[in-house]
Amino acid sequence: MASAGGGHEPRNEPTSEPKFVDEFAARMADGKLLDRIVEETLHADVEANDDAEDLRLLRQVAARFPRAAFDLQPVGVEMVCALVGPQYRPLLESEEAWLAMMHAVTQTLFDDPRARQRLESLWQRLNEGE
Repeated sequence: MASAGGGHEPRNEPTSEPKFVDEFAARMADGKLLDRIVEETLHADVEANDDAEDLRLLRQVAARFPRAAFDLQPVGVEMVCALVGPQYRPLLESEEAWLAMMHAVTQTLFDDPRARQRLESLWQRLNEGE
């Protein structure tokens, strides 16, 4: 039931799959995975290298949501997915678990004023580059 590699489509529908709950709970139980993803997102220096894959993926997000307001959904979550997806997406089998993880990471970043400002500034620069 693993989906093919590649992109992901945001879905807002809730899930009641026991497998999802167990998988997500197991990955989040000690908080280490969430902490690692948040730290890597905070320290991503995508602007230092214009050829970076991260920057290409972020530009794709900007192209999908041109001039959209910076908010948790969909922009914030999609930005975080672009930044950490290539490395961390294979760790979670279900799409629901992945999206829940990305929402949790993004919420953590939004709750930190400095992290939120950094992401918002990046979003503004991505939109200026159109």
